[in-house]
Amino acid sequence: MQMIYFKKILRIFLVFTMLSAQLTASFAQTVNVCSQGAILYYLNGVNKPIPSQVAVDSRILGREVSLKNMSGYKETSYLYNPSDTIVMDVLWELASQMTARRNASIVDTFVQAGLSAWGMVTDMTDAEKEQVRNKIATAVLQYNLSTTFTVNGSSTTTAELVKSFENTVAGQLRNGNKVIIVSHSQGNMFANDVYTAINADLNQDISRGLAVVNVGNAAAKASSGLYVTGTQDLVINVAARALAATIGAQQPMAANFDAAGAWSIDSTGHGFTEIYLSHALPSGTSDANSLASKTLSLIQQAINVAIDPKKLTSDGPITATLTWANYGDVDLHIYEPGGSHVWYKNAIGTMGKLDLDNTRGFGPEHYFTSCSQELAVGHYIFAANYYQSTFGVGPQQATIEIKTLKGTQKSIITLPLAQGDSGLPTKMFDVEVTKSQTGSYSFATTQL
Repeated sequence: MQMIYFKKILRIFLVFTMLSAQLTASFAQTVNVCSQGAILYYLNGVNKPIPSQVAVDSRILGREVSLKNMSGYKETSYLYNPSDTIVMDVLWELASQMTARRNASIVDTFVQAGLSAWGMVTDMTDAEKEQVRNKIATAVLQYNLSTTFTVNGSSTTTAELVKSFENTVAGQLRNGNKVIIVSHSQGNMFANDVYTAINADLNQDISRGLAVVNVGNAAAKASSGLYVTGTQDLVINVAARALAATIGAQQPMAANFDAAGAWSIDSTGHGFTEIYLSHALPSGTSDANSLASKTLSLIQQAINVAIDPKKLTSDGPITATLTWANYGDVDLHIYEPGGSHVWYKNAIGTMGKLDLDNTRGFGPEHYFTSCSQELAVGHYIFAANYYQSTFGVGPQQATIEIKTLKGTQKSIITLPLAQGDSGLPTKMFDVEVTKSQTGSYSFATTQL
């Protein structure tokens, strides 16, 4: 119980410290939800304690990409890898071993080990820092599909996480969007497995829309041939490479970028935003030759390499797309004129069809009215129900985009609790369709 308590305290402390340094980088991201394009998913390594920190890094990545005005870019999101729970166990074990030698309490040693693992200022000696890096590198390299994580009291395996990531990526590909996974550290193992699964489970005309950029690459391969690892990355290029043979793991790919310089913000030379999105490394370089520029150029290459996937959803006089912000399952409900209720248990209505139902990840779910029959006049009500949460996620932010012949509108709402099928769907839009004597249709979309 004491160990769990102090792990939580360290998480809070480390997250507060990291967020304090990075909150100024948060920004309001404008997304062109009406067009097809490349969606970037940041997939973190083991050094991100909670989803909110991953979300911050995702926003920083999105800002950097937006500032580059990348051709074909649409928006940025993230896939949360909770492997950090294993790292906390590793650091606690290490702290137990080091406490007597350091003549300090186990709590203080645990905190100092955590700070060292995240490349922050610490009172540890260079030898102790190396010992911490070796432990982290070992945890990174021992990636296994059967590994079990406990997140907010729920148990899940690596294989289940990979499947969840695959479902999220597949949903976007089926909706006609390219997907670029920008993975870091151990997240590269997840990304490579997702890439393999997508290419095995989906037709090539859909899977061709996926590409991966491996950053600080702990893996032995780069799925799309696009990767960057700094020569001064002590976790990957020193500790992981030295330990791979000892623990029977494959060697990470060789470093391919000289990022020499002073890493005052991250002494490990490994952080995603701190190092790989740094415009100041190598020291004395121009921004065009910086490590950030290298990482961002690989992302643009990935967008260019990926081929627009075949879109599996259809358009009509009225279309609706539902997405949500965190892991879980949110259902789209449509109430058509005449009383037909379209949802996952009744996907075909009198006027339209739910042609995409996503049960894990972030959506999308998609509805359209058919062009092959006369559109019924009256009110089309669009609603969302928070069916099930994942990883103990609480309130869920749902977005419905309505597109008619008149134009496009979007509404965002917070759904407080997962309710299953017993929940009353929250109404978000009313689309009123009228028809003139000449046979022309008019659409009045009202946000509820």
